[in-house]
Amino acid sequence: MAGGEVRQAGPRKLWDAVLRARSWFVSQGHPSRDRFGATITADRQVYWVDEPGHVVPLCPAAG
Repeated sequence: MAGGEVRQAGPRKLWDAVLRARSWFVSQGHPSRDRFGATITADRQVYWVDEPGHVVPLCPAAG
């Protein structure tokens, strides 16, 4: 990414999370929307790309 300045404050480093998400996305070959899926049960939600075993890493909730 070129140019600009980012300042972070608060309990979470949100820009760092954006950079991690972008890095993962690029490493996966820029998957299109039709490659993503979700498995939702009463206990949890899991998001994946291509197949349920290939879980999309999500940022943990602030807490």
